[in-house]
Amino acid sequence: MRKPDAADQLKEQILQLEERRSAEMKELKEQLYVAYESLKPTNIIRKTLHDIVASHDVQTDFIEAMLLVVSRFISKKIADITTSPPPNMLKQLLGVTLQMAFSSLAAKYSDHMKALISSMLNLLLHKHDNGKEETGDLDE
Repeated sequence: MRKPDAADQLKEQILQLEERRSAEMKELKEQLYVAYESLKPTNIIRKTLHDIVASHDVQTDFIEAMLLVVSRFISKKIADITTSPPPNMLKQLLGVTLQMAFSSLAAKYSDHMKALISSMLNLLLHKHDNGKEETGDLDE
């Protein structure tokens, strides 16, 4: 058997270093691609909005605001229907009764309505995020 000489050992080490360099280059390109994608303006805006909406305090404030807007909209519609011409005492009484009933229901079931709005918001956010995973294979 022949003992490996210095030239063979050097060639082997060179091959190992070239393979290592190739693997590191591929990893560097992948990291560069990820950094490039994260710095696109649309991705920055999307991530910022997602972080804002993902905040529990912002979600709570948004849900309460949505609940307030919806309840005011429904109350206004009830008032518009019951105060339309010709003015009638029975219509006005019915309108006041409906508004009181709606306000009572909104106060009584506000937690349920908040949970409903929250689940709809989460459904919209997660539905939008699920299809956006991007993986790119980079060749040398």
